[in-house]
Amino acid sequence: MKKWISILLVFVSLIWMTGCTLYMTDDEIADENMNLLIECLDARDKEQIKKLFAPSIVAQIDTFDESIEELLEYYQGTYISLDRHAVGTTDSKDGNHVRKELDMSFDVLTTENKYRIGILWQVKDTLYKDNIGITSLYILEFSKDPYPNYAYRSGGEIGINVDAYLKGKDT
Repeated sequence: MKKWISILLVFVSLIWMTGCTLYMTDDEIADENMNLLIECLDARDKEQIKKLFAPSIVAQIDTFDESIEELLEYYQGTYISLDRHAVGTTDSKDGNHVRKELDMSFDVLTTENKYRIGILWQVKDTLYKDNIGITSLYILEFSKDPYPNYAYRSGGEIGINVDAYLKGKDT
């Protein structure tokens, strides 16, 4: 019994000393995922950008590779800073089917411009693994948004939506 208590204490101490957490908040998950996207954008890495999207979404869009090209043409400069506006979470459970989607809103400053990025990112789907990843990405130059004090959200249309002002926001 003493041996098990000693092992448990060593394990807990290791976790505490290394700063490991067993749980990430939605904001932390959103920040981590957004940083992955920014790394891919800065590296101009088309394949890695594609891998961030849910395979089921990529399969639905015949022109997906072209939309990545359009995104890379639109997003200019290299990353300087990131400002998270909001992260909304949708959780659902139906028996053993558990889903979690983050609705993320960020402003990204680069050496060339400032952008508003809204993303729907499926972070969990226990039944359909091909649904995990970005499902919708909207990007707009900050200067083009008539409501810069509000979070810029994905409009929900799947895939990559470049220079996209959310319809209905001004009506």
